[in-house]
Amino acid sequence: MTVSKVSIPSELPKRFWKARDAAIEHFLSNSELPVGLADLQEWLATDGWDDLLAAWVNEDIVLNLGGWAEYKFSDSSLRDTEGLDEAEAITDQMRVDYAREAINYAVENSEGNDNPSVHSFPIEREDGARAVLGCTVEIHGQYGPVPQWHGVFADKNDFYKYLRSAGFLFHSEAAEIGDAEILALWDFEKKKTARRKKRAS
Repeated sequence: MTVSKVSIPSELPKRFWKARDAAIEHFLSNSELPVGLADLQEWLATDGWDDLLAAWVNEDIVLNLGGWAEYKFSDSSLRDTEGLDEAEAITDQMRVDYAREAINYAVENSEGNDNPSVHSFPIEREDGARAVLGCTVEIHGQYGPVPQWHGVFADKNDFYKYLRSAGFLFHSEAAEIGDAEILALWDFEKKKTARRKKRAS
């Protein structure tokens, strides 16, 4: 697969060059994150906002599936939504169908701050060494966009791999999520409690 070359945005202010170079060195040699990186990230969230948004070209939106599923994927939520009584058994197929419908709705409506945009901000040293600062941008109602920084990565693909492993589901890949992955996030607590009560009786 051909990977497109990462474009370099407009030059950072000179006061951030040291932090930029140290961030790239952190990725290359696993050195400590530079203290000044927080200042660079703060600048990107304010005065450098246009540069950060420019890095969003050809990127995606993700659903924070790991956190979102905690209050969506449960037998109790399914019963409440579908109007099922306690006596009716819930099958795994019912759980999967319910979860997929919920995911599709979340993706189509990009509801709340569970659906941040993805930004891979490229940085480059004078010697040509490169990396990207990875962040997701959440929309917090009246407070507006809030960047969440995830670290320093080799490139956009490396950052995307990290997001997937951290429980983020790319909107463009939502239809590809497997049944086993959905059920691994499911809260079976009520079902287990019922079994314990039955054994105790």
